[in-house]
Order: sequence, then structure tokens, then C-alpha cells
Amino acid sequence: MEAQKLQDSTLNAEVLRFGSMLREPRDFVSDFERDVAHSLVKAGLAYEYEPYKFFVEIDGRVRMFVPDFRITNAKMGGKEIILEPHGAAFTDDYFFKKLNAFMDSKEHDSRYFVLITNMSKEEMTRRLAKLGMKLSDIADDIWFETSTDGTVAGYLPYLERKTQELADKARALSNFMRRSIER
Repeated sequence: MEAQKLQDSTLNAEVLRFGSMLREPRDFVSDFERDVAHSLVKAGLAYEYEPYKFFVEIDGRVRMFVPDFRITNAKMGGKEIILEPHGAAFTDDYFFKKLNAFMDSKEHDSRYFVLITNMSKEEMTRRLAKLGMKLSDIADDIWFETSTDGTVAGYLPYLERKTQELADKARALSNFMRRSIER
């Protein structure tokens, strides 16, 4: 038990040290968000937690969208990267409409938006079709978390792999753009 507390304490210190906003671990709304923060740190990506409040119109009413993470030391094709981990249990038609409204907004023009979810791709596709939407209507990229053992911890290898891929792709694009400008 003490070893687990020490491991958790070390993980939290690592997240706090590398996150560009100092947040107490209890300030993450969920373990899912904490795990994303840990994966970002492991991939060498600095972040801010809940840095923006975007206002979007849904069904004639103005609503707020607060994405969870902004990557501060990497871009995707010159665009700022924002991440929204969101569990399937909390994903309803309203949430899809909010993401669609954000994707259609001017706020999205300078941002690359990644949705991270434990909903299956098939289920999400089916639910979006009922709303007349497709996957590309709600995010630039969607990471469909796959748990190896049905537990929250079981998705960590997938999350870490996807985060590392994002970091590698952003760095490669940045290097390509820098070389193009130098020519």
C-alpha cells in the first residue's frame, strides 16, 4: 500500500512538474484526465489544463465548451493542439452537438482538436449518424481507447502510444515546415 502511495505521489509530482500550469492532482475532474496528463508528460508534451472557454451556439442558444488540455510545446500543421478526454458514460447528443459547433466555429480554424474516448468507433458512428453527422464533424482526430483488460488502467498502453505518435507527428511537421521556410 505504501509503495502504491509513493508511486502515485511520484506520478503526480511528475505531472505537476511538467505541466505548464501547476495543478493539484485532485483538480483533474477524472482519473482519465490525470492519465492523459501523465501520457503527455511521458511523451515530452507540456500542457495547460482547461486553458480556454469557447462559446458556441447550439440549437439557438450560446453554450460553453472547455477543452481539457492545450499542448504548449508542439503544433500540428501550424495549429495549436487541444485534447478532450471524454468518457462514453458522459457522451450524449448534446455533447456531439457542442463538438460539431466548435468544429464549425472560427475558434477551430487555428486549432487541431483531438477527442479521446472509450466509446467504440462503431457506437459513435451509429449515434452520430442519427444526428446527421460523421466522425470528422466532431474532431480532427479521435482516439478510440481500447482497454486490454476492461479496466481504466488497461487503456494506458494505448493512450501512451497515441500520445507519443501525436508528439512525433507534430515534431516531424514542425521540422518539415522549418526546412521549407529555410529554402
